[in-house]
Order: sequence, then structure tokens, then C-alpha cells
Amino acid sequence: MFLIFNVLAVPHSYSTLYAGRMYSLFLLFECGALSVLILIYLLFYRCARLIMEHARLKEHTQLLEMQMHQYRTLQDYMQQTKRLRHDFRHHLRLLSSLAGKGDLEGIRSHLAEYEIRMTENVPVNYCANGSLNALLAYYHGMAVQESIRTDMNINLPEPLTISELDLASLLGNLMENAIAGCRTLPEKDRYVCLTAEVRHQNSLYVVVTNSFDGIVRKGQDGYRSTKHSGKGTGLASVAAIAEKYHGSADFSNSGREFFADVAMKI
Repeated sequence: MFLIFNVLAVPHSYSTLYAGRMYSLFLLFECGALSVLILIYLLFYRCARLIMEHARLKEHTQLLEMQMHQYRTLQDYMQQTKRLRHDFRHHLRLLSSLAGKGDLEGIRSHLAEYEIRMTENVPVNYCANGSLNALLAYYHGMAVQESIRTDMNINLPEPLTISELDLASLLGNLMENAIAGCRTLPEKDRYVCLTAEVRHQNSLYVVVTNSFDGIVRKGQDGYRSTKHSGKGTGLASVAAIAEKYHGSADFSNSGREFFADVAMKI
């Protein structure tokens, strides 16, 4: 619009500008149009800042929800162990009675059941960072619900030398993408392997391998989403975070396996 206004404002004869107040009006209109253009740029900038802030707050909220989920799991486990400790004397009496009768099979059976009760719903510590541990526990629980076999090997530096929110976003997007890929297969063929470790003292490597149905959509700019017509937002976010820390993110597939390899300077 600004360009069209300027083209239309070009006089057929420049002598027209010197007739009466035309020159002053011309300058006034030009300054007014420029002010409107600057105002539009400022509004765009403000909108972009608000969108980014909203995305950041959304990530914080999701992380807090995962931490709350982990906290509830810990509470349930503490209540369970409290009940088991309270009932322990009854188990001792039963074992003593079975031992008096010489019922070794009964003792073995009772001890096996008690061991299952003790290890049921035991919270797993994936790393020392509480927020990331809650996030990994959340996606592990989601994988269990989807009957996906998981293998996680996490070895992160403590304290973290990169943004906790960036690392949470990276791991969350990778796990979400992997679980979505597994859903395309029968339950018996679903698996996800996640490894995150520091190598060469200052480089963090994150590798995710997951099964999927082998169907991909690729363009010149990489893998495209199978959910919509555009590029996959999750993978693009992972690549942007890797680039932020002077690293790289490579995605590939072979048959029914999808690979995500991320390297970052920390």
C-alpha cells in the first residue's frame, strides 16, 4: 500500500508541486504515510514478541504440569510404602506360620508377591535435574500407556550449562515425535530408544531411534508433517535449538526406523 501510494503520488509535472500549498501538502502526506508504515512495523514486532512470550509461557506451563504429575506419582508411592510398612508385621506372622509348617513353597510365593508389591509404581530417576526428570517420566508414562517399549540412557551434566527450557523443549519434541511414529504400528512392533550423553567434554549428543510404518513425506527443506501439509513443527524446533547452541540436528529413516541425531556445544 505504501509503494502504491508513492507511485500514485508522483506528479505528471513537477511544476505542480510549486502551485499554492501543494508542496507542503505533498510532504505532509508522505510523512503521514511513512508514520503509518512505521506504526504497522511496530505492531508486527509487538505481535511477534507476544506470540513468542505466549509460546514460552506455554512450555513453562507444560513443564509444571509434568512436574505436578511426577509429584503425585511420588506421593502415591510414599503412601503405598507407608501401607506396606504398616502391614509388615502381618507378613512376618504369616511367614513365621508357614515356616513352622515347613511350607517352603508358600514362603516363596508370598515373598514373590511381596516383592512385586514393593517394586510396583516405583518412580524412576532418569537424571538429577527435577524438571527434566519429570518430563522424561511423563513421556515414559505416555509410552507405557501406548504399549511402547522404551530404553532411556540419560547422562546430563549437573548443573546444566544450557537453558533448562531449551533442553526440555528439545527432548519433549523428540519424544513426542517418536511416540507419534510408534502409534502407526501394531503394539508388538513399537519401541523408542533415547540416549543423551556428554562426549568430548563440551558436546551433548542426543540420539533417538523409534519404529514407525515407514511412510514419510519429504520436501527440499527436509521432512514434512504427516498430520498437515506443512513442515513438521517439532523437528524444526529441534533444529533451531541445536543451531542456537552451535550444533546440528540430522533426521533420517531406514525402512521402518526413524533416527534423530542432535549435537550441541554446552
